[in-house]
Amino acid sequence: MDNNFIDEEETIYEEDLILELEYRERELALKECEILLREREAKVRVMELSNLEKERELNYIRNIRN
Repeated sequence: MDNNFIDEEETIYEEDLILELEYRERELALKECEILLREREAKVRVMELSNLEKERELNYIRNIRN
């Protein structure tokens, strides 16, 4: 068998592996960003709920005083 052909096949295989690894690395980075975004969204929701609870308490106190 021709050694040049084997070398070309190995080179193509290695290039494919590199591309696959780079793709997976970018995919993992994207997933990490999505997780961070969801965490921030969850913190915002917690703050919104906390604010609603405080508003209800204030309204309750105002209603008692009136």
